[in-house]
Amino acid sequence: MGLKELIIILCLVLPCLPLRAQTADIPQAGKGSLQFYVDHAGFKGAAGKTFEEFYLMVLADQIKYVTNKDGRSSGIIKLTFRMRDEEGKTVADKNWTTEALRPQDTAGMRTKVIYDQWQSGDLKPGVYTAEVKVEDQNSSNSSSASFMLSVPLYQEGSLSGSQIEFVSGIERAGENRTFQKGNSSVIPSPSRRFGILSPVLYLYYELYNVLPAGTDSMIVTYSIKSPEGRTVKTYPPMKVKKTAGTTAVMHGVSVSAIPSGIYEFVATVSDPAEKKELSLTRNFEVIQMDYARKKSIITEEDAEIAGRILKYIATPAQYKIYQGLNLTGKAEFLIQYWKRLDPTPETDTNELLKKIQQRYNYANQNFSWGKQEGWASDRGRILIKYGFPDDIERHVYESDTVPYEIWIYNQEKSYIFVFADERSDGHYRLLHSSREDEVHNENWMEQLRKM
Repeated sequence: MGLKELIIILCLVLPCLPLRAQTADIPQAGKGSLQFYVDHAGFKGAAGKTFEEFYLMVLADQIKYVTNKDGRSSGIIKLTFRMRDEEGKTVADKNWTTEALRPQDTAGMRTKVIYDQWQSGDLKPGVYTAEVKVEDQNSSNSSSASFMLSVPLYQEGSLSGSQIEFVSGIERAGENRTFQKGNSSVIPSPSRRFGILSPVLYLYYELYNVLPAGTDSMIVTYSIKSPEGRTVKTYPPMKVKKTAGTTAVMHGVSVSAIPSGIYEFVATVSDPAEKKELSLTRNFEVIQMDYARKKSIITEEDAEIAGRILKYIATPAQYKIYQGLNLTGKAEFLIQYWKRLDPTPETDTNELLKKIQQRYNYANQNFSWGKQEGWASDRGRILIKYGFPDDIERHVYESDTVPYEIWIYNQEKSYIFVFADERSDGHYRLLHSSREDEVHNENWMEQLRKM
């Protein structure tokens, strides 16, 4: 568990933006045994109506994965969504399932987090109650969220804009059209959290009743304000090319220098030719490294997982120091530890951390035996500490030996690890290694002989 993984979990385990009452326009956290966030944004629909988009984010590691006959490992999430108007009349009621593939590349949010998105259909302006339930179909885990939202009226004739959708990333549109807007896939950020994990705040919104007359561009200026109304940051003006009727806007601004806290994002749009101006605002949150000094950013479980990895790769002295810290101290220790080992500190990705996290997950997925988790097995320890071998010799059906594997490494010098399934029950133990600081057994071949 390292810096990016800790902050990914932050997006789910910390409370929602503590702004106002239940009717406040804030992300909602699920209540129950599954952690998730749900958010929404309103856009102009048919004449006199509005449609709401809803965005969901679930931590992938919570899902129970099942391997089918083809070796494909996946989970199934069932989502139930209902909306009622002020009179209690149901205006939306649907449920569906989403397949969640087991994460393989654990360095980024797209593999650590499962996203989904859906629409409510056209709604009349007013106040509605929304209910979202998320269920893991392979376990008994589920959570739900209930919240109120205000659906605005978009009038014809005057320049207006949708709500701001906060975005975790913008990609070229692919086969998955769930998040497609125009020629791009706009991946939502239902937690509305940026900073150390996502130093660039991306956003999407739409401008309505845009007139093509005069200049072909509008001017937009972005600023960030504190809860007290003080302007914290102002960005240089940007041009937005006009599209008659509706203009879609996708932009990104850096929040890397903004301290941790809750802020108001302000987009001021002006059309010089029409002498019209529009202001769009929405709240969001920034989490930086200074957050770790204010609160513990990891749970006991997270700290334990991080300790397992440190036990294998850190020095005994470093591991002892870590074990003696409280949760806040452990969070700071991990941030600094991985920062020192980052081979490319000038980039946002810590490649070593990415590799070790992949090894840890691979070990749990492939080397677990009975009640023993894969990371705690001999093969798991060697994998996490030294990486994937360059070659593996598997001897499963030898007539005169128990099943065994020889892992071959060709690094600074060549060495091997020999693992034996002594009881032929799938539990492999390290018998021998040619590496100097590992177990050495000259008679390992004899131990492989069947009794």
